[in-house]
Amino acid sequence: MDKFFEVSLPVQIALGGGYLGYLVAYVGIRKEHQQVDTVFLTVAFGIVATLAAKYLSPYLPTNVSIVVAVLAPVVAALIWRKFGRPLVRKVYRETQVSYADDDATVWTTLAADTSHEITQVSAVLKDGRELFCDNTERFAAAAFAPFMVAPDGAVTMYVTHTYRRDKTGKATATAHADTHDDYWGDNMTVIPADSIHTLDIRFRKKA
Repeated sequence: MDKFFEVSLPVQIALGGGYLGYLVAYVGIRKEHQQVDTVFLTVAFGIVATLAAKYLSPYLPTNVSIVVAVLAPVVAALIWRKFGRPLVRKVYRETQVSYADDDATVWTTLAADTSHEITQVSAVLKDGRELFCDNTERFAAAAFAPFMVAPDGAVTMYVTHTYRRDKTGKATATAHADTHDDYWGDNMTVIPADSIHTLDIRFRKKA
């Protein structure tokens, strides 16, 4: 870290701003990135910081131009994540260049998608129970998102119903009326990855 402060200010701006841009652009989906990915993506966003510093410094006070230069790659990262990344993949698909999304796991793809919303979640456990959230909108104001996936594969959800099937396959449902309580709040269930047999997730395109 000491060596970082020994390099010139323009290099510090490029590296610092570039790394911030990388963190913002790939938040939640960089777990499988290799060191080389981090380095070159940092350099890519660092170029934005360098260009911003070069062309804005003649018109702004030094301190202001430094702040703007560091923030520029962050803005570029937000634009890339929201519009650029999906657009590039859409072009690949429609031109039949590639149908691969290049994500390391299916969870990475799901985490990166912001054009759809999850409406229902069903988790079938290895012990035979089926945990179901019938309407995630009921928990839109809850402390945490209605469905989340941890790096270790564990999932969280608000369980509104539990199903158990007998030997004939007939399901018996138990409703959880206390999942939401006006006073106590919302009860979230954490399901370890090694307890899950199957996950069913229903998506709806955002209006």
